[in-house]
Amino acid sequence: MAGFNGATDFHNLLMVVAMPAGRYLPRVCVLALAGRLAKQQPGVVTVGTLRARTA
Repeated sequence: MAGFNGATDFHNLLMVVAMPAGRYLPRVCVLALAGRLAKQQPGVVTVGTLRARTA
């Protein structure tokens, strides 16, 4: 039989690395971005600043 055989050790190990990377790497990036935004200092209030508090 000719064709692609995905049941090899190389392909199995490649999927062992690719599946967790594809599942957890985006989560880690989003959490890192959220952490950087949480540490960011508020900007200077000017005339063009839209206030978020109405009370």
